Amino acid sequence: MIRRTYLTFVKETLPDPILGLTVLFNKDKSPNKINLGVGVYKDNNGNSYTLDAVKLAQSKQVNKSLEYGPIEGIQSFISATQKLAFGNNKELIDRTATVQTLSGTGSLKLAAEFLRQYKNELNNPIIYIPEPTWPNHKNILSQSELNFDTYDYYNKKLNNINFDKMINKLNKIKSNQNLLYYFMHVLIIQQEQTHQ
Repeated sequence: MIRRTYLTFVKETLPDPILGLTVLFNKDKSPNKINLGVGVYKDNNGNSYTLDAVKLAQSKQVNKSLEYGPIEGIQSFISATQKLAFGNNKELIDRTATVQTLSGTGSLKLAAEFLRQYKNELNNPIIYIPEPTWPNHKNILSQSELNFDTYDYYNKKLNNINFDKMINKLNKIKSNQNLLYYFMHVLIIQQEQTHQ
């Protein structure tokens, strides 16, 4: 007797093109290969490498409590994040809601579900996301029934941030719209910036 499984209607999604590079990398037999597809630091032997800053942060956590923090996150972390993002602009910090989440993708899912819950009151907002971005970010917004548009920030030809093009698009965003602002690649943000 053949038993029907409960979730037979679920269709397999397309593979993530970025993470798919790791699958191809693992199949490649070349001894000279280097995996540049996922942002994990490796040493010369191909082993994961922990940055000194991460080691220092981990050492400071040894004596910290492992109890659950407040639902919105640890206030000292939230305050430090706000200062990093907004400097000492108290007016901007006071009118910004900040919460601590598990990860970038987790934060996007929480934000998307929050905006979905209030999208009628927000006049069906458009979420602006960077291009390029991770494919699952577009899927999360679509699954939350949110409209999104993109803003370019990366100049592929020069391998740097196209600041003027990015700011030009961002300046056109209306006041009732939402901006998901982040840079996709660590290598990009290492470029020297001359714009304030």
